[in-house]
Amino acid sequence: SNLEERDSFQQMNWIELANTSASSIAVTASFFGEDGALLRTQNFSLAPKSQFHLLASESILRNALGSVAITSDTSDSLLVQSSVYIQDYRRTDIQSVFVVPSSSPVESPLFGSFNRFIGMENELVLINISAIRRELDINLRAEGADLSTVTTTPGVSSVSRFDLNSDERFATTEDTFGTIELDGGDTNTDFIAYTLRTRRKDDGSLDFVNPTVFR
Repeated sequence: SNLEERDSFQQMNWIELANTSASSIAVTASFFGEDGALLRTQNFSLAPKSQFHLLASESILRNALGSVAITSDTSDSLLVQSSVYIQDYRRTDIQSVFVVPSSSPVESPLFGSFNRFIGMENELVLINISAIRRELDINLRAEGADLSTVTTTPGVSSVSRFDLNSDERFATTEDTFGTIELDGGDTNTDFIAYTLRTRRKDDGSLDFVNPTVFR
């Protein structure tokens, strides 16, 4: 969950998988908590051309983040995405839905963006999928000029989040946008990251929630 309980929102997070091949494939899903602890592992088989959904919300506590690693014997034929449905528990309607596509391991640096126009909140979500703990520099730039560098050391399989709007270390200001570089130096460090942009209406309900994935 990325929205605090005080916001009166609740989230349901589904991991959606599809087998595009003409053969059955064996799949393993490993769920990790925010601190990188392994929560559970599930093994199953996907029939040819079939789809399967896993409810991640069963493993990850409210107001906490988590991640899931999907492995299979033929990963080229497996499509995976994380779909999050956000509901205001004071009402019965769905407030917003956003999807984070799966990402394969890549070496740093990774590049993404932030945008503080039209009142958008910006939260950087960072997942360390390497087998070691490493230092990582978060470099922000706007209009070609350096804004800030924040160094972090995420643990193995952990999920970190950073409020790019209110955390003064990042030095962002209203009605600006810019780029974010995640740089682990010359180390072979694997990370997955996205910026979650959220805009609220005057009554506190959600206008939209939109993830922008780093590449």
